[in-house]
Amino acid sequence: FAGSREQGGMHEGTRRILQGPEQVERLTRTLLQWLSEVFGGSYDEAYYERRNRIGLMHVRVGLPQAYVFAAMARIHQALNVAIQEKAIQDPERLRRGLSALTKVLDLDLALIAGSHHEAEKIRALAEQAGLARLGEMAAVVAHEVKNPLAGIGGAIQVIGGHLPAQSPDRAIVKEILERIEALDGTVQ
Repeated sequence: FAGSREQGGMHEGTRRILQGPEQVERLTRTLLQWLSEVFGGSYDEAYYERRNRIGLMHVRVGLPQAYVFAAMARIHQALNVAIQEKAIQDPERLRRGLSALTKVLDLDLALIAGSHHEAEKIRALAEQAGLARLGEMAAVVAHEVKNPLAGIGGAIQVIGGHLPAQSPDRAIVKEILERIEALDGTVQ
């Protein structure tokens, strides 16, 4: 995780988290707590909520989900080695241990990844709501612009109708009406 590289350097989200020995120590304690919960055998609602918070924290710091999967793969690999070292003399125990490890880590990864997915859905919904508000605001602005334009256009037509046919001001009235029409088209 910490060693992951993006464009020749550490991922920005990782860099923000690993800003000194205190953060590394805190994350180490968090990882050890996580491991004790993974192997604790209590997979209740509280367990689910803790996994969800982990995933949401990854989203909050902007950590790409691929990094989470890569980190889990490294943890899985290291734990595989530890189980093999302890159970190498008993093939059945080794098989059961490796199978249980895979199941519990897959479950954990699915829960953490699910929170990523939920956070992305929430982000997309918020973006859609923002676009809807923007559309509503545009409709209000369009309405507020179109009404005065219509009034001005009507008034100019009345004024133009009172001008003599040969008046040079008729060209100005015509130009004003064309510009009003162009503005109305822009608002549309």
